[in-house]
Amino acid sequence: MKITTISYQRVKNLGNYESERLDMAADLDEGEDPISGANALRDLVEQQLNVRESAKQLQAEEFETRAEIARLKNQFAELKDHWDKVEPLLAANGIELTGIPF
Repeated sequence: MKITTISYQRVKNLGNYESERLDMAADLDEGEDPISGANALRDLVEQQLNVRESAKQLQAEEFETRAEIARLKNQFAELKDHWDKVEPLLAANGIELTGIPF
């Protein structure tokens, strides 16, 4: 028997009664091992299915990072306001601090 074409299909459960199906087929070159060709095709299908999941994960991480940046900006503003109130009191009592980055 001579194998000339290989294919690999994967169905991935996305949750919420949804799934994603990806099927790829390839023609083998003369003398190419069908097993190694099938393994390469399987790896390619797996990689493509994981790209979408990775993108969703990166979007979630981006959202969380932006929220953390906003929280830190608010915290910084509060601390600066506090410093602006304390600094004149310190200066009035002869205490000068250097190296404060604002």
